[in-house]
Amino acid sequence: MPQINHYPAIIKFLGYSPSDYTEHELPQRILKYRTEYGLSHKKLGKIIGVDASTISSWERGIHKPNNDKLRLLESIIHSSTSYLN
Repeated sequence: MPQINHYPAIIKFLGYSPSDYTEHELPQRILKYRTEYGLSHKKLGKIIGVDASTISSWERGIHKPNNDKLRLLESIIHSSTSYLN
């Protein structure tokens, strides 16, 4: 299994993401975003202003972000340019 920081190059080379993500729920959207951009939990946490374990718990659906963090996270995810488009 390649490290997550190698995923962007793999996706770009293939022209698609080999992972099958359903994007209906926030945890899957977080995972898809992290994978496409090669971000660890720690790196995405730094962008959002939370620690790595918080990102992990959101991604696993254990906890949900508060309204401020949710708006920031959604803004980042929606404003990103997907490697798949």
